[in-house]
Amino acid sequence: MPAAAEAGPPPGAVDAEVAFRAALARVEAPRLDVPELAHGLRQAEAHLHAMHARLVAASGANSLDASMQHAAEAVMASEAAGRALLAAVHALGLHRTAAHRGEAALRQALGDAFAGLGVLQWPLEHHTVSALAPERVEITDAAQVPARYWRARDPEPDKQSIARTLRELGPGAVPGARLAPGPRSVSIRNRT
Repeated sequence: MPAAAEAGPPPGAVDAEVAFRAALARVEAPRLDVPELAHGLRQAEAHLHAMHARLVAASGANSLDASMQHAAEAVMASEAAGRALLAAVHALGLHRTAAHRGEAALRQALGDAFAGLGVLQWPLEHHTVSALAPERVEITDAAQVPARYWRARDPEPDKQSIARTLRELGPGAVPGARLAPGPRSVSIRNRT
């Protein structure tokens, strides 16, 4: 408690403390599953090593067919590494989201405690915790807001709609637009 409160707790302090402790008990502290994340990263690393080995084999192969086979296997290893890394990033994102939820719940509990105590600051040994309430604009009736306070968004062409029209009606159907070839892609499938 702050030094000023040593003369006795302010009115409502006991209720605010009980509510604060109850709010703290509801906060979930996320646990980081390090072994799971490490396993996913080891998988990605193994796939990247396999990719490198296939690239080396492709460049030293004795025939074009063998070189292409190794290159295709390098692509497959790279895709597998990408999937493993994506899974690790997804897992980290879930942990990050949980950490943000915990932080928000703690901030809410502190703010509610401050409101219950009627204080704006709480000095501690190593920190001073402050309750901030910055002003924000709330639009109560958008129709009454003068035009000078409105922002216009820059219009941009709807490429999906244009592509659909050009495919259906042919070249020249949309002035100023045409269908152009996109970047070439290569598909590799396992033969079973």
